[in-house]
Amino acid sequence: MNPLTWLPRGFHYFEQACIKIATQGWHRPGFYLSTLFTAPLALYLYRKEVRSRLVRVILLILANILLFFSIVLITRLWIFLLLLPVARLVKVIYTRFRIGEKEEKPIAWKDAIVISKDGEVFSRPRLRFTMEKLDLLALLIILFIFLSFLVNADKFQPLGDDGWYHMAVARKFIELKEIPLWDTWEFQPVGRPHLYPPLLHILIAFFSADADHVIEGAKVLQIVLYPAALLTSWYFARLLFSSKIAFIALIILSMDATFLLIFIGVMPSSLVNLFFPLLLLAFLSKRLGWSVFFMVLCLYSHLSFPFLVLVCLLVLSYKYRTYFSFYRKFVVLSLIFYLPWALRVLLFRDFLRSFATVVGNPVLGLVIGMLSLQIFNPMFLYFGIKGLRRSSGINRDLIKYILIGFLPALIFYGGRYWFHTAPFWAILIALYLEKWITSRKRVALLLLLGLVPMPLIAIGVPGGGSPVLPSITALDGAVGLHFLDFGPRENDLALKAFIEQNTGPDQIIHVDEPSLADRIVVLTGRRVDNGMWFEVGSIEMQRVIEVARHEEKPAIFVYRNREILPSVDTYFAIGEYWIGIRY
Repeated sequence: MNPLTWLPRGFHYFEQACIKIATQGWHRPGFYLSTLFTAPLALYLYRKEVRSRLVRVILLILANILLFFSIVLITRLWIFLLLLPVARLVKVIYTRFRIGEKEEKPIAWKDAIVISKDGEVFSRPRLRFTMEKLDLLALLIILFIFLSFLVNADKFQPLGDDGWYHMAVARKFIELKEIPLWDTWEFQPVGRPHLYPPLLHILIAFFSADADHVIEGAKVLQIVLYPAALLTSWYFARLLFSSKIAFIALIILSMDATFLLIFIGVMPSSLVNLFFPLLLLAFLSKRLGWSVFFMVLCLYSHLSFPFLVLVCLLVLSYKYRTYFSFYRKFVVLSLIFYLPWALRVLLFRDFLRSFATVVGNPVLGLVIGMLSLQIFNPMFLYFGIKGLRRSSGINRDLIKYILIGFLPALIFYGGRYWFHTAPFWAILIALYLEKWITSRKRVALLLLLGLVPMPLIAIGVPGGGSPVLPSITALDGAVGLHFLDFGPRENDLALKAFIEQNTGPDQIIHVDEPSLADRIVVLTGRRVDNGMWFEVGSIEMQRVIEVARHEEKPAIFVYRNREILPSVDTYFAIGEYWIGIRY
């Protein structure tokens, strides 16, 4: 046997193994990227039939040289081999749901104008429709939730850790009167580039009377965004299906606690949920200006979720080919408007870190990401799958492909997939339940069910806790808010007063918890040496901060955990906060 064929034969068997894992053709992303295209090129040279013996030897030598590079590259790029099992899963979805089959029929809106243009046929929904009784009832429910939130505005409090970060950014927007390039309030004295898209922070700042009232500015969004998202989701379902489907979907969506929490928690990704139904209407109607407008709003809302929206619309355009040329124009124009922020992220890309980078193991990071925040309603999932299997028609298929387009979120964002696809699962559930809702009594029964907390399965939630949680519904919240009694957070007010009286405007406060650091920024505007989250930062930044914590004099510490306080001269408690002072 010719020694020059040993290495090529070995890589031939390696490619066959990749094919076994991913199937023929679908193995290429993992195989090609893990060797940076050197292995497929080498195997092409190895397999090429030539008459000249000399040319054959030269080709084998070139193939071996390339394969030596392949060996080096695969030790560094092996992570791409994880695409092999993913590709097999994608292939199953691709074939099982017939994504590759071109759909010729236009989207069948409930009331539409059919348009033929450039040899392609598509339908454009009439944006106005005749109001039916169930439409009025749906709008009254949304109005009731909104008015309840508004009347009980004083009951709203910052919810979750993320809200403190976004309020801190909004406060600095107000103080600096600009969108800063550099974060000069967190992770001091070094700081970091400010890369979070600014739309939510601009909205909080807009509704805040001044820098000291960003909590009130965030309350406006807590009150408004959730009812607005119910409205846009209902409107999409109403135009696509019927008043009954839209009404049932609205009640089901209002029973999803996770969908409620992303809005009450004032999360930027919730803006994507608010805009996405309107973006779908504009995109599927081929209204280019409005499509680009809503897409740009999404892009300036969150760093990654908008790109899942683009993937989702790509899947739709691939299935419904009449949209493919429109999609290309839409993407180019949207990304041109996003270019200023994209250049900022590109400029400081070295500061971006994934969870895999932090834990030091890409596979472990991916697995932890997939399992994180897996919170879902098993009953809703069951009925959603029933609706997917037992209903039919091009409109049902449209919802199916939207859910398929968002599947990458399940891999990279875990349970957030369920949070952000809830409006579309609600439509599938409505398609299944439609045949049961046949009278006024059953409509009333459905409304009563909207008050019943249902069990949630919760896996990968920070802090652990029970794997089964009650799902508080929006109607529960709208009614229950009236009976809650939330007074001012006395400990926060005392902490604010102490810091303002005992520190200068430029003094750095040393803090042990990320969310506590941003809470201090929101309350006082002071600089802190911690912050949220780990995705933007550097090892050098952490090193400088650790040195300052142990050596800086004078220094003030605000910790939740007294056991990890550095060496201080005195310490005392303000509620749950431990204050340490080094003179």
